[in-house]
Amino acid sequence: MNKYGLRFLAAILIATSLAGCVGLAMGGGPGKGGATASGPVKANLNASVGRLFNVSQTALESKRLPVKSLASNQLSARVTSKFPDGQDITIVITEITPAVCEVTVRVSGANASARAREILDGIKARL
Repeated sequence: MNKYGLRFLAAILIATSLAGCVGLAMGGGPGKGGATASGPVKANLNASVGRLFNVSQTALESKRLPVKSLASNQLSARVTSKFPDGQDITIVITEITPAVCEVTVRVSGANASARAREILDGIKARL
């Protein structure tokens, strides 16, 4: 094979190995032509685990989202729910100090970050 043939073969190999990366760089992802989940939305809030646990439930109920499961202890809490379209909602509360907690809201599916931010904003508004 001559030098141009090797360059052509190398270019084809590089192009095919990067084909998936190009789709991701353009905003696509695995599955149905786009990302189906995104990272959680987090905030450190000045409240105890117990208070945030109660406020999280109230924030979900105010949006007419049913609380599916609850778990709580002195250092952490977890609340799960579901949007009418089937997207899962998980709120995790972790104590940093007795007066400050990290609240993490994760929503599955499309438009996850915006929906998670909406729920987190609802929790903040009730503090």
